[in-house]
Amino acid sequence: MGDGIGINRRHLVLLAGIGLVPAADLVSARHFSDHASVVIDNLYAEYPRRDLAATARTAGAHLRSLAAVGGQRMRSQVAREVMMLQGRAGALRARALVDAGDTEAAWRVLGTAIARASRAGDRRTVAFGFATKSAADLADGRPGDALRIAERGLHVSGDDPRLYLAAARAHAARLDVDAADADIRIAERLLDEQDAPMIGGPMPGVTSRLEWSRAAVDVYARGGRSDRAREVLETTVAAVPASLTEDTRQALGASFALVQARAEPDAGADILHRTLTASAAMGRPARTVTARVDAFLAAVPDQRHPAVRELVDLRRSLDV
Repeated sequence: MGDGIGINRRHLVLLAGIGLVPAADLVSARHFSDHASVVIDNLYAEYPRRDLAATARTAGAHLRSLAAVGGQRMRSQVAREVMMLQGRAGALRARALVDAGDTEAAWRVLGTAIARASRAGDRRTVAFGFATKSAADLADGRPGDALRIAERGLHVSGDDPRLYLAAARAHAARLDVDAADADIRIAERLLDEQDAPMIGGPMPGVTSRLEWSRAAVDVYARGGRSDRAREVLETTVAAVPASLTEDTRQALGASFALVQARAEPDAGADILHRTLTASAAMGRPARTVTARVDAFLAAVPDQRHPAVRELVDLRRSLDV
């Protein structure tokens, strides 16, 4: 972008203070849009390694500053780019809030984030927002609404694997195993066509194979397809870089634990205990983790197993 971006100096100082504008560019702001985009991209990329509450706060700070900038008069192209950045920051904040279990706060962000991304013509972030909205409905116990939202998103972006994964999870929650399996397979085909990366943070327009694997193990475990769930788990663990092998086994194992509830309750309880402990260490345990623990404990026929008792005690101590 050239000079004369149309943003006044007071707001440039504000943006520099939170990192959205490099301090050296306060006068011309020549690189405002590119730099702000990189900052937000980095937040998405670092998502798996950051505390969810910290991510939500940081994205919220960026969103408020961008909203202040967006209230000014500026060239139409700049206004569109600022609106796009607002949509992406809002979508990220909503995703972190949903994963942390604060769906009430997420709902306050989601509609505006999707609307801004839509007005800016950012189809990828619109799709990301619908997938997050579907996850929020599912977390709030509304699988029918979750499915309808995922399908609305697919009308906007029919080649987005993340939306098919959202639909698959909703189908699985409704115990429609065949429909869930069909959507998982469509998502897998799209990832092959798009040459998707094996790993990576949840980025609009990019779904990693690891994200697919997590959803697939969830869906197959919930549907009682233990052999298929185990196959996806083992194949994925073998495919990730060696440095991520144990973390991947842990993440997918937390989903697979539901399969182990009856046959191997101590093994399932052990991996969920480690998962819940790790999640709690990053702040409030993620809703997705506590939901898996609750589903596992509900499925265990005898909670007198030592590891199961320890998991019950940990779950109670966290009071979430």
